[in-house]
Amino acid sequence: MDIDKALEIIKNIEPDYSLKNQVLQGMTLLSKLADEPGEPIFAHDQMWYTGFEETVKKMDEDTVTMMAKLFWFEDEDAWSHFS
Repeated sequence: MDIDKALEIIKNIEPDYSLKNQVLQGMTLLSKLADEPGEPIFAHDQMWYTGFEETVKKMDEDTVTMMAKLFWFEDEDAWSHFS
């Protein structure tokens, strides 16, 4: 998927807070797409995981939409989530 299109999808999708295990579901999707398994980085109430561009290029629109619904977003060239 195109990076700009993915960013637009993320911007326009409202997170679905009723979805369970948002962090785990997102990390599972990302671990399947990353060239090498990443390790999450935590700081206060936010985490970052795996290269954003690397994984988005391997995603389809449905996967990006699901990540956005799980409240994952791009920050500092990584997928990020408020935990």
